[in-house]
Amino acid sequence: MLKWLLPLFLIVAAADRATAAGYDDFVKGQKALVDLDFPHAVDLFGSALADSGLAASYRVIAYTGRADAYRYSGKCDLGLADADKALALAPGDPAATISRAEIQICLGQYDLALESYSAAMAITPLSALYRERSKLLLALGRGPEALADAEQAVQGPLDCRAWVPHSVT
Repeated sequence: MLKWLLPLFLIVAAADRATAAGYDDFVKGQKALVDLDFPHAVDLFGSALADSGLAASYRVIAYTGRADAYRYSGKCDLGLADADKALALAPGDPAATISRAEIQICLGQYDLALESYSAAMAITPLSALYRERSKLLLALGRGPEALADAEQAVQGPLDCRAWVPHSVT
């Protein structure tokens, strides 16, 4: 009986180590993103995603985080691919949808960005989203719609991100 238990134990132990390593890289990737160390964040999220044992919910966040790191690094095409992978795993995920909208702006895909912002707002109508969509509408010369969104940003659900200017875009 021990002949069968030992190999099984070793397989389970190896899987736990792989998952732990993937999770560690995931957490370090989040920290690198917060620290504005975008190349390191890309690498760490990539290592986390390479771990097949990383939970699906963490994979969505890792793809979204790497998408943002790519965008901040000016590699918006790679970021869009990762945002789409996140959304394939979790359709309608607000963070991935917002990331995709911001990347679409980076790529000059303004109409698609409006659609993405609207999709995110249908799920989570935060003031920050109204503010961002308002800025995009204003840039596109759609003043009345921009004004309506700006008013909603002020009157909508309070979200502290609505009042923090983006320092990295």
